[in-house]
Amino acid sequence: RFRRLTELGTQLQANGDAAAAADVFHQALELRPESRSGLARALGASQAAEQWRRCLNVLGRLAKLEEDSAKRSKFVLTMATLARDELNEPAEAMEYFSTVVDIDIRRLEAVEAAAALAAQTGDWVGLEAIYRKTLAKLGVLGDAGRPIMLVLWRKLAGLYEKRLMLLNEAKTAWGVVARMAPEDEEARSALKRLG
Repeated sequence: RFRRLTELGTQLQANGDAAAAADVFHQALELRPESRSGLARALGASQAAEQWRRCLNVLGRLAKLEEDSAKRSKFVLTMATLARDELNEPAEAMEYFSTVVDIDIRRLEAVEAAAALAAQTGDWVGLEAIYRKTLAKLGVLGDAGRPIMLVLWRKLAGLYEKRLMLLNEAKTAWGVVARMAPEDEEARSALKRLG
C-alpha cells in the first residue's frame, strides 16, 4: 500500500497537483513514518503546495532521524527560517534558532538570524539567551572560538547597556572584553562610563 500511495503521489505531483500529492504522501507516511524517501517526497510536495506547517512537521521528523549533527542542525535551521519567513511566528523561530545552537555551535548563522529577528521584534531577552548559550558552548572550540567570543561578549555588553538597561551585567561583560582584548578602547571607555 505504501508503494501504491507513493506512486499515486508522484503521478499527482507530475500532473501539477502539489496539494493532492502532499495529502497522498502524508497518508503514505502514516504507514511508514520513518521512511526517509517518503519524508523527502512529502516535504517536496508540501513545499510546492506552500503547506508550511506540514513542512515543519516533516523537517522535525527528519531532524529526529538524523544522527549527524551538521545535517540535523541544517534541518532545524530550515525550520527556523520557515517559522520566521513563511508562518510569521517569530517566537517559534527563536526557539528553533536556539535549538540549532544546541545541536551545532559552528552554525553561527543561527545566532546572526536570531539577532536580526530580535532586532525586528524587540525580543532582547531572547537575544540575550542566544548570546549566553552560544558563549557557553564556544568554549569547546578552544582558541578557534576566541575571536567569535570577543564579538559576542561585545554585543552582549551593548545589549545589557543599551536595550536591557542592566548596567551591572553590562559592566561585567565589558570587563570580559577588556580582559580578552586589553587594547580595546571601547571596552575601557565603557568600563570608565559605568564606573
